[in-house]
Amino acid sequence: MKILVTGGAGFIGSNLVKRLIQDGHHVVVLDNLLRGNKIDKETFSKIEFVKGDVCDEELVFKVSRGADVIFHFAAVLGVDIVADHPVETMEVETIGTRNVVHAALENKV
Repeated sequence: MKILVTGGAGFIGSNLVKRLIQDGHHVVVLDNLLRGNKIDKETFSKIEFVKGDVCDEELVFKVSRGADVIFHFAAVLGVDIVADHPVETMEVETIGTRNVVHAALENKV
């Protein structure tokens, strides 16, 4: 199966990605790497990685094309970032999620 994982370089996403690779799936990770990359080197070499943001509607549509499943973990993490950038936080949480859901519907995921 082709599986898209948004926020796949974070703690939860990277652990899921590792398991999906072990299970033999083709995994595409979309992450902006704002908080770093938790994917280990061995796993990273086995995935398709796209550096980008879920707020980029065109990119979300592109990377979700052909996917069988989408796991959406992209979010703004850290009290410091949320407090310093409340508008950007809301954009990722609302617009980003809307983009993922819309892309899933349009691409029949």
